[in-house]
Amino acid sequence: MRGVNWIPDENPHSLEPPPSWFLDELWTFDSQLVIMPTCDRVPIYRLTRRTKNTAGFKFMATLLKGLPMAPDTRMMARHATVPVASLPHDVTWGPRILFELAERDTWRVGSGEKAADILDAQDKARKEAIDRKIDDELTQRVEASYDSYRYRTGQRLSLTRPSAPIRTLPSAPSEPKAVS
Repeated sequence: MRGVNWIPDENPHSLEPPPSWFLDELWTFDSQLVIMPTCDRVPIYRLTRRTKNTAGFKFMATLLKGLPMAPDTRMMARHATVPVASLPHDVTWGPRILFELAERDTWRVGSGEKAADILDAQDKARKEAIDRKIDDELTQRVEASYDSYRYRTGQRLSLTRPSAPIRTLPSAPSEPKAVS
């Protein structure tokens, strides 16, 4: 799928196209992803995504035509794509890139709102776990402080939570009974 998800555009740094097997894997992974060489000063690859509402995007691109834009922004507007990630020029093409994309791709879960809901749920679960940990630690400190206070003031400590095993005194041997 070299012609479909690799757009050489201007390519001022003469960056090599990704291997065809990687482009095939990228197409299988997500057919909307496109790789382009940068037009900027630093030689990098731009991983971009085709926009779904192309007509509106091209209209906005024509409105912004006279305004100063970064070269990569102009290139992405020309091809109706949005940035996803930047890859270094010496990238090792392989499945690791696709795994990282799968972890952070908001469009794979449906939309930005669904991704935000997932992130909010993860944040809430993380906060609840921290709150439980803090609550447990404070409970242990309060119990230890109260036990320490009672010990220092000579009060009887709670027998419901013994800190050491209770030892019993051995009983005195009983006298043998006389047999009559």
